[in-house]
Amino acid sequence: MNRLFTPMVILFLSLAKATTLGAASEIILTQQMQDQLAEQLRRGKTFSISKDWQIIYDEHVQAGDDHRWIAAERISFPGPWNMRKPDSKVATIRTLIKSPSIENLGLQLRYVSAAARIYVNGILLSSIGNPGLSKEETIPSRKIAIFKLPEVESYEILIHLSSHHSMYGWVSGPILLGDYDRLNQTIRNEQIFESCFFGAILAIGIYHLLVFFIRREPVSAAFAFCCFAVSWRIIASNTHLVDNWLSLDWYASMRHEYLSLYLIAPTIELFFA
Repeated sequence: MNRLFTPMVILFLSLAKATTLGAASEIILTQQMQDQLAEQLRRGKTFSISKDWQIIYDEHVQAGDDHRWIAAERISFPGPWNMRKPDSKVATIRTLIKSPSIENLGLQLRYVSAAARIYVNGILLSSIGNPGLSKEETIPSRKIAIFKLPEVESYEILIHLSSHHSMYGWVSGPILLGDYDRLNQTIRNEQIFESCFFGAILAIGIYHLLVFFIRREPVSAAFAFCCFAVSWRIIASNTHLVDNWLSLDWYASMRHEYLSLYLIAPTIELFFA
């Protein structure tokens, strides 16, 4: 039974969703399996709910408009949500999940380009920037959204998306379901690791810059600047620590991330020259 449980949980989370109005696809779990699912989540296991979302392009559909979703297209993540319609900069995605009522259940959404607003059962629970119908109304952000879900047995998760500030609208990371506190702790652990890694690489760069001032060896300066570029790249990508430290807007954050990447190659070339 235990060997079969994990695949069944994954199957449950990916398939136990309403496909269309009046034609729902449902998997009914026994109480024992519901208890096992709750125990797995309490132990810190996360599950991806990135597959089989519905999407409506060019508008922000409000919660409760069930008739609008009857003929909606389907989409899965990670990936660009407007690949099929590159000219579309606005969309609404939705999924319906039937789950046992679990205490402290949370949802994580990250790597969204460029703004999102998340509703669960018609209630606004989180936002990444402010998605609008026009570029002027949209405020892009690189925030990671982690929020607690209500203790109910079914969820309508509806997300308004806007990508006016980028070529494609990306949801480039998995949408995760798990224990709320552990999801937060995972992000904090990543940030601590990145901070330590940043500090270590930065210290190496400072050391070699001091060596350059003492010995006047160009190779030491080249290696120092390579370390500075790598350390800046570490905090400008992934969890975007630099955004938290300097309160950067979306454009400045993107410039920092890509500028640090472009500086790494020439500094490495100078080091080996």
